[in-house]
Amino acid sequence: MERIIRAGALVVLISGASGCTATKQALELYDRATEFNRIEDVNDSLGASAAADIAARSGTAIYTGQTGFGGMVDDTNNVVISAPISLTADFDRLTVEGEITDMMVSELTDTEIADLRAGRAKISTILKSGKAATGTIELAGTIGGADIVVETSGTAQTSSDAYDVSGDVAGTFRGSDAQGIALDETDSFRVTKNGTALQRSIFQAELEAE
Repeated sequence: MERIIRAGALVVLISGASGCTATKQALELYDRATEFNRIEDVNDSLGASAAADIAARSGTAIYTGQTGFGGMVDDTNNVVISAPISLTADFDRLTVEGEITDMMVSELTDTEIADLRAGRAKISTILKSGKAATGTIELAGTIGGADIVVETSGTAQTSSDAYDVSGDVAGTFRGSDAQGIALDETDSFRVTKNGTALQRSIFQAELEAE
């Protein structure tokens, strides 16, 4: 499974769906993927903040954006959980905290992802993407120089499955004025489906200062 948002199924979802259906779920997935990509492009252009940039800051700043996490359930099945994400950075205490809510779960096989990319998507495939999930993923971490390490903890619960999230994600502030944050999984990050760990767990988040 490649990068969840940019190279995964979500960006391609609507390109295969727009001529077939305008479901609320599909449109919401498209909006989230589009927003993720927009912020990622901005953060890439800004580059990583320097430690001196962060040391010069004080007070707090609120960052909002989009996240995608999940990974390989097994050799042929994948899950993507997309959601808005918010973090508050306290530059005096050198801490960050926040949460992920309003999650949507997409479960797709390797074949379905390939069909989506090739424009062969079935309506049934598109309609099953974007199951609403209840729950909250809590985020709490520390700032070290321009780097951030955040511990995750929580559950995304659909009508049939529970995805538990734990472990650390890490990243950097972006820009000379800490205009953004980019986060990815670490080796400790884990997603389980109904108590069984995914073969590979992935996390990506792109945020910008309000």
